[in-house]
Amino acid sequence: MSNPFLRSAPSDGSFPHSKMQADESSLDNSLPSIPHGYSRQKSTKTYKIDKESLTRYKRLLQKRVAWSFILIFLVIFQRIFASYFRGGENDIVIKLQKTFGITYENYRFLLGPILFVENYQYSILLLSHYFVIAYYFYNAVVCLKIMYVYLNAAALVSLVQIMFGDPRPYWDHEEIIGAGCPNSYGFPSFTIFSILFLFIYSWHCFEEDDDEDESWNCKDLLKKAVFFILFGAYCFLKVLAGLEYLSQLILTILYVVLFYYLALFFDKAITNLVEKSSIDIQVAKRYSIFWMVYILVFSGFANMIYQTSETFFDISWFSNYFSCLDKHSNTLVLTDTPYYQLLGPWGSFLKTLVLFLLLGVVFGASKAFRDFKGVLWYTTSSQNRLYMTALASLCILPSWILVTFQKDFLAFLEQGGIDAYIFNALHFMCLYLFIFGALPKLAFRRLGLLNNSSDY
Repeated sequence: MSNPFLRSAPSDGSFPHSKMQADESSLDNSLPSIPHGYSRQKSTKTYKIDKESLTRYKRLLQKRVAWSFILIFLVIFQRIFASYFRGGENDIVIKLQKTFGITYENYRFLLGPILFVENYQYSILLLSHYFVIAYYFYNAVVCLKIMYVYLNAAALVSLVQIMFGDPRPYWDHEEIIGAGCPNSYGFPSFTIFSILFLFIYSWHCFEEDDDEDESWNCKDLLKKAVFFILFGAYCFLKVLAGLEYLSQLILTILYVVLFYYLALFFDKAITNLVEKSSIDIQVAKRYSIFWMVYILVFSGFANMIYQTSETFFDISWFSNYFSCLDKHSNTLVLTDTPYYQLLGPWGSFLKTLVLFLLLGVVFGASKAFRDFKGVLWYTTSSQNRLYMTALASLCILPSWILVTFQKDFLAFLEQGGIDAYIFNALHFMCLYLFIFGALPKLAFRRLGLLNNSSDY
């Protein structure tokens, strides 16, 4: 049997050179063309650049991992010796309040902004205004990235509060005045974490291109200086109000740095997740379902942490807490409220409802991008973006009224099985679903404020 892969030589012993040359020319034509200017030297240079980049990335990763371990060590160190430092920190707070003349009669005038921001419902509404500005006036996709990361981190911080069970200064010492008598745990500070993390992470996301430029920018330096001066003043007022220890504030700042490093480490994965949950309309609906399952599992885990939390407290904490309440005539405590909902776990657990804000954002943004089948519907003129921001902010005003007067009907709802957690979770989820999902199609498109010419 003849082998088709073998050819017989000619009888005269010659070799078909022309045939071979033709085969070689056809083979050369089938090969990909070599780019003009290609050389081994250029390939070596590119390899060296890639190797240098990889080495630089490894060093950066090592630094971040090392700093993360240092931060974790400091947190553990503070947890071990917190009780030993508490007596000295109580003395510091007492001396500060006496020096500035803080009393239950005048603290509202001196520490009014602290009381306003410390209320978790008011703080959520303030955050909503910030998210509206970032979403409609600056960049919707970047704002989604910030919201996804922050809302997950804020829920984790609330759970850490329950697990650590750190008291506030006015719980621990009867001479310390507690402004507003908040009933949630003091560490990590929810408001301090929110303010600082949102600032540095938003700066990273919105000014990422400027971060690569190593030149000094006086305008940016001035912005950062003003922020940190105001932030330092706010931290001092928190200590003066008897709501946080200095060590708690310092450790909260370290938590912010740790979460920031984690966000940078998973930056590419987070960006990809945001795109698939919003811009990529082919899979956004499927990812919305994934998000819903994740949030429900996370909420169940948070409820498990709350149900298994410590329910036995130092009797002096309750004594000082009710002493504080007695000096606030406008404070209402329901007579049938369980004791474990008066102080500690319940106040911190209420803050985990930010997960339902995340659920409203995920479904709302996914719907908005599907409705317009494009990513650039928000890239319109500055005037139109300003109008959208103003109208969306006005839509939050009914929620301010509802939060302000909810005590008048919340007792009635609790008799029907709807407690403060369920009510506020549904309220804020629907608010975010409307603002970030329904509002662009219902109002902004009809007013001609959107850009409908750019497709994804």
